[in-house]
Amino acid sequence: MLSELRHSLVFAFILPMLAQVAALPTHAQPDDLEALEARVQQLHRATKYAEAIPHAERYVALAKSRYGEEHSKYASGLHDLGVLYRHQGRYAEAETLLMHALAIAEKTLGPDHPHIGTALNSLALAYQAQQRFSEAEPLLRRALAISEKALGSEHATVGARLDGLAGLYLAQLRFAEAEPLFQRALAIREKALGPNHLDVAHSLGSLAMLYMLQRQYAEAWPLHQRELEIWEKTADPNHPNLVVAHLKGLAELYRYHGRHAEAEQLYKRALAVAEEALGPDNPDVAFLRRQIQAMPR
Repeated sequence: MLSELRHSLVFAFILPMLAQVAALPTHAQPDDLEALEARVQQLHRATKYAEAIPHAERYVALAKSRYGEEHSKYASGLHDLGVLYRHQGRYAEAETLLMHALAIAEKTLGPDHPHIGTALNSLALAYQAQQRFSEAEPLLRRALAISEKALGSEHATVGARLDGLAGLYLAQLRFAEAEPLFQRALAIREKALGPNHLDVAHSLGSLAMLYMLQRQYAEAWPLHQRELEIWEKTADPNHPNLVVAHLKGLAELYRYHGRHAEAEQLYKRALAVAEEALGPDNPDVAFLRRQIQAMPR
């Protein structure tokens, strides 16, 4: 079924889209692909998705003209552009590019290559952002299985895959299934990356969120405090994710102690930062909106 859908999408949507991308100017030096890739990754890390997209589109056009449509560089470009579209909430375009990138990667690398896990994970996130959970779950499970087989059960990538699958369960309020996966992801990341890595902070925040949603504040708060401590040690103090994490964490503390007016103001400040930096369809933005709407009036 998935292969049939991919085939129909190629003719109905992918080919017209790629024709537009291919029409972009390709006058460049031989090393421009590497420079473009570095620039895209730099802007991605800075959450400057709109600024990154033209560079990613040009990368796709150049990769296609130099290597053809069945090369890993072309698939990588499609994947990165699809991820940027997903961050912008352009889900139809993102899904199409990510499916095409996955199909090329499966053909050129084989079904069990670690890069397939990355492609599956990215496509699953596009589905999850649209609450298409039943379509996302098998992709995340396959990505996890590929990573465990290729890299070993204690690899940091396996921790990331576990965190992603647990996040899908958390979005569906499947707490009992999410908790052991979050805990295992945290343990793997601490062992593989060290106690002060940003990925460890992410796992701590995910587990804290799970407890918060179940009103288990005594379990959640120490995890959230440690998350913020790691961010303070390792991240740019002006990074929007850090600002949002601080404001959100303080708002949760005020809400826990019944200081609802102060909590609501902090949520609104965090929402303003998140919407500008991360876009209106980011999961943090959706969470903050829900928290504001749920505040007592």
